[in-house]
Amino acid sequence: ISDEYSNYLLKTLNNSKLFENVKVETNDNGFIISIIEFVNINKIYFRNNERLDDEELLDYAKQLNLINMNPNKIDEYIFEVTKIYESFGYNNIEINYSSKINDKTNLADLTIDIAEGKITKIKNIIFSGNSSVSSNELRSIINSKTKTLVNIFANNNFKKFNIDNDRRLLKNYYINKGYVDIQIDYSIEFLKSNKVNLYFYIQEGDLYKYKEISFLDT
Repeated sequence: ISDEYSNYLLKTLNNSKLFENVKVETNDNGFIISIIEFVNINKIYFRNNERLDDEELLDYAKQLNLINMNPNKIDEYIFEVTKIYESFGYNNIEINYSSKINDKTNLADLTIDIAEGKITKIKNIIFSGNSSVSSNELRSIINSKTKTLVNIFANNNFKKFNIDNDRRLLKNYYINKGYVDIQIDYSIEFLKSNKVNLYFYIQEGDLYKYKEISFLDT
């Protein structure tokens, strides 16, 4: 029994993020640990959500085991829901929450307010450094698209996860053409109009060709 171990217990329990408040005291016989648990959630309400319905959002809450007012769990839930919205092209989403505790039951009603915003669109896709392959040919390879006069029905929603996949498609295309040292980077320019410009920076490297093909007898 020591103050040092008492401080260790207090720090360990606080770092667990399982309790709203922890107090550790010592007496001649041992430690007295007083804890206040996070209030359990009675019901979760959602406001202003259109793209995802209440049932879907509640299912995500169950998957993340969001059962009490632990702010870390709520922040984790908001982070994951934000990523889901971004996968649909909603890149300006804002999510806030509030709660109301029933003093008689000591249960909380959690309200999550979702400002979805508008879907971000791709304005331009720009390639630089490509000398052996035309930009139009490269645009036909990737999944990200822009609307043009000849392709007015293209889905030009901007989805962040698509960009890394686009880079992979481009690299594989170049490698299959013999540019095995291909290097591709990208950047995203966010515009005030809720549109983006995508830039792909290409270092093609040398073109590798077969010098000789030999067939071995078996």
